[in-house]
Amino acid sequence: MLLIGHEAGVQIRRRTTRSVDADADGVEAVGGSYLTASLSLLALLVAFSFSMGVERYNSRSALVREEANLISTAWRRLDALPTADKAVLVDDFAAYVETRWAFSQASSPAELHDAEKRSDELGEAVWSAAAREADATDFALRTYLDALNAMFNIAAARRAAIEAVIPRTILLALLLYAVIAVTFMGYSHPIKRRYFVASSIQFILLALAFALIIDLDRPRTGLVEVSQEPLHRVVEAVRRGAERRPPSGAPARTGA
Repeated sequence: MLLIGHEAGVQIRRRTTRSVDADADGVEAVGGSYLTASLSLLALLVAFSFSMGVERYNSRSALVREEANLISTAWRRLDALPTADKAVLVDDFAAYVETRWAFSQASSPAELHDAEKRSDELGEAVWSAAAREADATDFALRTYLDALNAMFNIAAARRAAIEAVIPRTILLALLLYAVIAVTFMGYSHPIKRRYFVASSIQFILLALAFALIIDLDRPRTGLVEVSQEPLHRVVEAVRRGAERRPPSGAPARTGA
């Protein structure tokens, strides 16, 4: 589209100059002023869109770290519970954490939906298992329930952050302004000179800017991805902790 817009500007310049026999310097000056104005506005829109993409990227990264911290906190509080049948709670919690890792690794809307559905189901199981042990006088259990509530809230916030993308209208407006700007660029060029190399380089830079904005705004695909390493470390810690515990239903070992 950028090439088409540029060529359209060149052809408009040629037809206009021939039809009115305009002064070449005057036409170039007018075209140059329009080009400067349109490129300035385009630069503003690109900067605005890029800022939105970076802000969303940083927000998603912060939510991953926050969820990892909250899962780690809930896991430690679970370990401090005096509940006799703690193995059931551990099994449910570990299964829930696995669904959160699957959610983080999902790369398609279908995988994301399946992982979120499974996460919600296991979240209900984790909460129900803890609620059955509820005791208003048990401080450890109450703090564990508080940690679970915060953990579930951040899971919902992560899904909302994934769905919050730059509106398509803004991206279309950005493309429209880019086409208008390159049209003025073609119009401002001298008739006998095309500046093909310089124009092509500018088109490539514009295309790269658009690609980077979209890449930042959609972290599930592309080259720029939100690091899941903080969550991965916590998932590995929960896996190791769950493996060291007796299976559900097995009698807990007591000291001699």
